[in-house]
Amino acid sequence: MSAPVIAATTARRDRRSVLRVLMALLVVANLATAVASSFPFLLLARSVAGVSIGGFWTVAGGLGPRLVPADLAGRATAVVFGGVAVASVVGIPAGAVLGDVLGWRAAFVATAGAATIVLIALLSLLPALPPMADHHRGAVRGQLGNRGVRLGLAVTAALVVGHFTAYTFLDPLLGSAGGSAAPIGTLLALFGGAGVVGNLIAGSTPERRVRRTAAAMTLGLGIALLALPVTVNGPAIAITIAAWGLAWGGVSVTTQRWVLVAAPDDTEAATSLVVVVFNLAVAAGAYAGGRALDLLGPSRVPWAAAAIALLAVWPLWATAGHLHPRSAHSGDPDMVSPVIPHHDLHQETCR
Repeated sequence: MSAPVIAATTARRDRRSVLRVLMALLVVANLATAVASSFPFLLLARSVAGVSIGGFWTVAGGLGPRLVPADLAGRATAVVFGGVAVASVVGIPAGAVLGDVLGWRAAFVATAGAATIVLIALLSLLPALPPMADHHRGAVRGQLGNRGVRLGLAVTAALVVGHFTAYTFLDPLLGSAGGSAAPIGTLLALFGGAGVVGNLIAGSTPERRVRRTAAAMTLGLGIALLALPVTVNGPAIAITIAAWGLAWGGVSVTTQRWVLVAAPDDTEAATSLVVVVFNLAVAAGAYAGGRALDLLGPSRVPWAAAAIALLAVWPLWATAGHLHPRSAHSGDPDMVSPVIPHHDLHQETCR
């Protein structure tokens, strides 16, 4: 919930400075978690981490196009959101392994160390990034009136809730019928590798095909989830998990590119809404998965997840013929594409 607040309150600040402060806050929050001696203190530390991550995602999400030529904007966005994709598919198993071997506190120390490395890179490598425009505190509310953004948020909600309805309880799902044909660690690694590939594929598609890319991910996610209970005890489970990871890997970059197409004049406000919806959808998916597990049993949870994910078909259909890349100042203000802001890296270099 901090994402839109940070987008509004830091709108006139250099984006490099904001990212540095937020990353330093993440280092402190993870170290505080590692040394927490009580549960309330642990919750406070994780809340601070949430503020940092939500703010960082919001600010960083729209910066890729400012660092590269216009024809590489999509690829730059894919690289930035490749971090989200990799973290979502690699972070859980990596944290689990560290926790099992060295204890959960060590996992947070390692995360703080990784954040410190990123902070050093921000201090030494990132150029100055002045505010793009005269943002105001009503910008987030204004983006809620943008039809293209609203439909993109609906796609995001359906896909993320559907995914986490099943993914949160992957361990009991794979063991629901006597155990899967492969160790869960191997399957998670396969899922993560396929997710990275999916992110690269989604990020390399042209902006004019962002709707088709989202449709392909929706179809792939739905089919994989429907197939999961059928293939869980055979060698085909590897194919199912790989297909699931491939479809899921492109979700974060595609939903971000969607709002860049829909709201080029205020990418941070639109991105903050994606961050809010994405993270609320993670929690909603975990809750829905728990309820489905209790009411339907583990073997039917993936089918419930598929039904939720396929709800994305409606906003995808509603945008047919409308979501097209354009310049920021031509045509329908609700359906436009990203433009490279005035203060980009190349202009700073020339100066």
